[in-house]
Amino acid sequence: MKESLLYWKRWRERGMKESLLLEEMERERDEGKSALLEEMERERDEGKSALLEEMERERDEGKSALLEEMERERDEGKSALGRDGEREG
Repeated sequence: MKESLLYWKRWRERGMKESLLLEEMERERDEGKSALLEEMERERDEGKSALLEEMERERDEGKSALLEEMERERDEGKSALGRDGEREG
């Protein structure tokens, strides 16, 4: 009878240890998942901001190229107008 009680006591203790170990493993897994998720979100956000910066730079470069072209055309128009005025005069 004592052996039977001792067996069940050990079996129960082992079950509790396994349960605690399982809980610890699940907690570590969940913490790992959340750390990985945080890292992935940070990398995504950094990627978004890098992409946004690149898009803004390209937009600004496009604006300045367009502005330069418009100024050149305006200046060419002025000089053509000046030449026309010289020809008429």
